Amino acid sequence: MIKIAVADDEPEMLELVCKRVKEEFSQAGAEYEIFAFDSGSSLLKCFESGSSFDILFLDIRLSDCTGMELAKKLREEGHGFLLVFVTSFDNYVFESFDYDAQGYLRKSELDKRLGSTVRRLIKKYSDDHRETVLHNLSGQLRIAVNDIAFFESHGHTITMTDCFGKTFTFTGSLSRLEREYAPFGFFRVHSGYLVNLYHIYSVEKSEAVIKLRGSVLSIPISRSRLKELKAAYQRSIRGV
Repeated sequence: MIKIAVADDEPEMLELVCKRVKEEFSQAGAEYEIFAFDSGSSLLKCFESGSSFDILFLDIRLSDCTGMELAKKLREEGHGFLLVFVTSFDNYVFESFDYDAQGYLRKSELDKRLGSTVRRLIKKYSDDHRETVLHNLSGQLRIAVNDIAFFESHGHTITMTDCFGKTFTFTGSLSRLEREYAPFGFFRVHSGYLVNLYHIYSVEKSEAVIKLRGSVLSIPISRSRLKELKAAYQRSIRGV
């Protein structure tokens, strides 16, 4: 069951967005629940009371805050969700990338673009909740594929680091892992590193900045792979 929150301070627009979101998720055959919020503070209080949502549709200009301010606060508190900004303005589209947004919709284009955005969200949700099992001599670890931040290789020893900074070490081949995980958005940035593009915060001249829950670290990028990595990273943040 996908839990969806829609926040907009204009009653008519809130009703319209909820209606269109319901139509598109129903047409896609997804099981979902949708909740409407007329302010950023009401949605924030819902999170603070222990509720959580898988997908947020946020108006960028709410009466008591901006959608970006709200998204930033929720991200900093460690909440995970897929995010779509819904707005009447074009000038925030590039800034929205800083908030790991999966979509940026103009209200005037809901009928034209919402369907493709919802299909992309459903695919992303399914990918994020796909699990894998890693094995070592001590036992096994079941983990969501998208919770894996990167794999690091030292010879035949592989260390997996997850989005919380926890590690799991096992014997394996990084080349085999690359073939297995490339379809899920993993990229070989260096001979010793296979990185989940979802967890890359930025690509610098010689390193990829990885943002974990509560920490940031840098991973070296091979010069020969930099151009291809930048292209793959740009495709990932645009959701294509």
